[in-house]
Amino acid sequence: MPNSRFDRPVKHVKFSAKDKGVSIVSGGGSKKRFKDVNSNFKEEIINEISGIKEYIVSNGIPATLAIVEIEKEALAKSHRPTSIFNSRTCPFVGDIGLGSDSTGEFLIRVSRQGLELLEEKINNIDTNENLKSELSTVKSIKPYEPKIDIENEKKFWYD
Repeated sequence: MPNSRFDRPVKHVKFSAKDKGVSIVSGGGSKKRFKDVNSNFKEEIINEISGIKEYIVSNGIPATLAIVEIEKEALAKSHRPTSIFNSRTCPFVGDIGLGSDSTGEFLIRVSRQGLELLEEKINNIDTNENLKSELSTVKSIKPYEPKIDIENEKKFWYD
């Protein structure tokens, strides 16, 4: 019998305004552009998404986690690209903290369908200035690779 603890896909838990310590962000000031969202940048992001999608399909898993790196100038909550990474595409599910070069690193839940919708949104972004501004906050999207200490895991499970 499979151990159901390891067979479950990633679950996104929605927070409500009543949850302790959670602040709901509703818009900010004007939408600042942090870099040019040109065809080269869009192609780079689409390639990163395609690599993650290929990993999901080739391993036959329904969902996994990925990291969205946010430009260091765009770390304010009002700049977060929540119109791009949402419940229809790939929602934010966690915050890893600051990366090695002071970028913000956030976890997103990714599935094949969500990544396809994300690709479609990015491919059709040219007419939407708000989405262009949000995409300009993104530095990269990469697979999440947890750091696992095998020795401590063995002690936990077998001692």
